[in-house]
Amino acid sequence: MIKTQEDAARLMDIDAREFLAKTSEQNKGCVLLSAHFGNWELLAHCSGLLVSPVTIVVKEVKNHAINHQINRLRTMGGNRIIYDWQALREGLRTLRKGGILSLLGDQSDSSGTFFTEFLGRRTSVFLGPAFFALNAGVPLFVAMCRRTGDGRYTVDVEEVAITSPGKERADIEELACRYTKVLERYIYQYPEEWFWLHNRWKQKEA
Repeated sequence: MIKTQEDAARLMDIDAREFLAKTSEQNKGCVLLSAHFGNWELLAHCSGLLVSPVTIVVKEVKNHAINHQINRLRTMGGNRIIYDWQALREGLRTLRKGGILSLLGDQSDSSGTFFTEFLGRRTSVFLGPAFFALNAGVPLFVAMCRRTGDGRYTVDVEEVAITSPGKERADIEELACRYTKVLERYIYQYPEEWFWLHNRWKQKEA
């Protein structure tokens, strides 16, 4: 069981100096984006212990007993969870209070309102992470957890440049394209780490 910083440090390497310089050292929140890559649940748990507790946006599991148990594990290290239907209000509130909002960005948007290139094909992409970062005026980082081959993990943390701090639809879409390309780069480099069982390109562009 991973209960302490020492437990987490034995399992995961994460260099968060740049991340902290742009967030807590400036009393500022951020959007922390990842994917179904490596061990993303372990990433959230260990980063909450090693760096700072995070607020994780999740989908509610239909089986209430399983949902309760998963969320108990997700929050045992100090993290908290909010459901996707709460995310708009609670997510912005978290960021404006200087918190870290964590989301997965490799999923398909069922509404199909925005499409871009992903792994060589056009696909729908969620705009939520970009919306949160631009509306709260906070930086956006991508954190990718991957295996090192010795039973441990390393985490790469990369800031995604916000070239236009505007809040218009075009600004949000541009930032979404930028972080999608970062996720794509990691999947191309470490394809064995991407865990995806569904049809990522099921949404069709009109």
